[in-house]
Amino acid sequence: MGCRISVMFKGNVSELLAIGRREATAYGGVLKGDEHRGSFSMNALGGTFTGNYLIEEYTIQIELVKKPIWIPCVAIENFLRANIS
Repeated sequence: MGCRISVMFKGNVSELLAIGRREATAYGGVLKGDEHRGSFSMNALGGTFTGNYLIEEYTIQIELVKKPIWIPCVAIENFLRANIS
């Protein structure tokens, strides 16, 4: 049921996390962690998303532990790549 997604990004890690925190909060969730690793939880698209992240260099690795079953991992990956890269 989970997904493992790796996305390269440009720019500042602190800015990336600030955007992540803002988006998580907008969806009634939370992003906890630092510029190396952390966790998140939020409600969107009629379901709950929870997971962890790990940042190395200019790559963020995301492990979704829980997601709505009707949303395929590839759709989530494509969304993240379009919005993070």
